[in-house]
Amino acid sequence: MGHDKIGAMILVMATVAGSGATVIDVPGDMEEIQQAIQFATDGDTVLVQPGTYAETLAFLGKGITVTGIAPEDSIVVAATVVDASTTPCGDSCSVATFLSGEDERSFLAGLTLTGGRGTLVGLDSYFNPSTAGGGIYCIDGSAPSLLRIVVKGNSIQG
Repeated sequence: MGHDKIGAMILVMATVAGSGATVIDVPGDMEEIQQAIQFATDGDTVLVQPGTYAETLAFLGKGITVTGIAPEDSIVVAATVVDASTTPCGDSCSVATFLSGEDERSFLAGLTLTGGRGTLVGLDSYFNPSTAGGGIYCIDGSAPSLLRIVVKGNSIQG
């Protein structure tokens, strides 16, 4: 991470220090959404600027908000894309996964999720991989809040 990114991150953290929550701008403070999620703590917001982000997202059990800058604006949502189609993701190629008991405090809004290929959930009777949740995959016990998400162009096997 360059010195300008570290400086911007410190500025954002100092600005919201009094409120107890941090707003992490992507790509202003951190280049990747997942990097911002890993850095965030409960109550923080990951604010995603329009653009295409080639990655997958895992909330890691955190009660955070990951949102585009204008979830109520369908044009901005269409221009704020998380595209998993080119990611080397092993067994978890869903665009967004909630695998750690996330609840309504885990909030995803204002993004377009595309290119997911599903998360491996087992093998069929012929030992072929079986996947689920091309765009979004939640395990039993996870119940995140989703608002104004466009899920398109995803697939699964099995």
